[in-house]
This record gives sequence, structure tokens and C-alpha cells, in this order.
Amino acid sequence: MDDLLKDETTGGEAEFFLATVTEYNSSRGAKIRLDGQDTAMSKYYKITCGAVNAGDRVVVMKHAGTFIVLGAIGVSHVVTDPAEVFTMSSGFECMWVYYAEWGKIAMVSASFKAIDAVTTTNWTTWATLTAGKRPPSRVVANFTRTSYCTIERNGEIQVSSTVNANTTYSFSAVYLLP
Repeated sequence: MDDLLKDETTGGEAEFFLATVTEYNSSRGAKIRLDGQDTAMSKYYKITCGAVNAGDRVVVMKHAGTFIVLGAIGVSHVVTDPAEVFTMSSGFECMWVYYAEWGKIAMVSASFKAIDAVTTTNWTTWATLTAGKRPPSRVVANFTRTSYCTIERNGEIQVSSTVNANTTYSFSAVYLLP
């Protein structure tokens, strides 16, 4: 186990720190301020966890004389504005939404109301997730009624059975982002 933490370039052990992201550049990496420091470091550091945002708390590892951002601590991105999460299909209204990301893990939970009844033996699309919030493959979501709800890889959120007018439905799903 001790060998896992060895820094092979120096023979010492890797060191881990907590930090705050002060700036993020998708092609260069992240600037960080280590806990206990007053100013941010001037260099951009590589990220192993995808994107981070300014203000995110992160775990960093010092390796071979440089830092590597390993991942965000806690929720890195929360959205409650429906317009930022998805586009509603005609005939449906969003009552509320909560979307959160933790690195590559996403969670979406929402409630919608059908304005008109929809009776079908096929799937009904009630909204489409915006790009960047879509799963890489089909996700089956928890749903409040006796039918199924899926999130397709193209972002369509679909319900599998009759949708009653003026009835509120809720769903939630946790999935990996691409």
C-alpha cells in the first residue's frame, strides 16, 4: 500500500492538499489557491476530472514538483432554472427542477405538468436536456406514476404511457456524464 503513494521521480511520497479553483481555462487547466495561502498560484495545473469552475473546492496532488487537480469536493454545479436544464415540449410545463453535478456524476430531478392529455402506446417526449447535461446512453429514471421514464442519449426525456391533463408528474435520475 505504501508503494502506491510513492513519487517515483523523487522516491518520496505524493502529497495531497485541499485548494480552491481561482480560474479555469478548458485548454490550459486550472489556477488554484492552496488552503492556508493568501494568493493563487500563477501557473495553470492539469485536471484529471473534466471541467471545474472558479470557486470549486478541489483535492490536488503534488507529484514530480507540480500539482495535479484530482477532483472537486461536493457539488460542483447546481442549476434550478428550467431554461438552463432543458427545453420543454409543447403541451408541458415545468413546475421545478434541480440539476447537480459532482465531477462526472449528474443528478436531475424535476416535476412537470401536462397541459393536455396525451394517450399513446409509444413514448411521449416532454422535454430535452441541454447539451452538456445529457447521458452517454439511455437512463431509466424513477417516476411517480405507474409508467416508465427514460432519458435518451440525445437528451429527450420520455414517458411510456398515458399522461393525464392537469396532472403533475415527477422524476429523478442519477447518471454518468460523457
